[in-house]
Amino acid sequence: MNRCSAFDSSMRLAWRSGLAVFLSAWIALSASAQMQAPARNPPIPAAAVHGMLRVTASPEVLLDGRTDRLAPGARIHAHNNLLVVPAGLTHQDLAVRYVRDTMGLIREVWILTDAERPARVYIPDAPTY
Repeated sequence: MNRCSAFDSSMRLAWRSGLAVFLSAWIALSASAQMQAPARNPPIPAAAVHGMLRVTASPEVLLDGRTDRLAPGARIHAHNNLLVVPAGLTHQDLAVRYVRDTMGLIREVWILTDAERPARVYIPDAPTY
């Protein structure tokens, strides 16, 4: 005896079509989210200077190939607007914009995305180990 009624098959068809609509909408939204770069909020100040940063041993850094120092409490902003600890960036060459404090130490740093990088930034030679 066949216990499947027309109601069960119509419910399956509705469920499958609903699932197909949901998946297609989800794929479209995720694709559009990947194309748009998030805007920095607040934006990087105009007074910030471009440079290449490499954290050697925090608070010691190389800035454009010269030894420099981070200020106590220096803030490093990642490309997704989150703060990053300097120890997590050790031995990475990063294109950045930065601001110094009144003592000449690096107070605030913004790590740049590929779209935010200027056409020419000094890139130091990679050390050979």
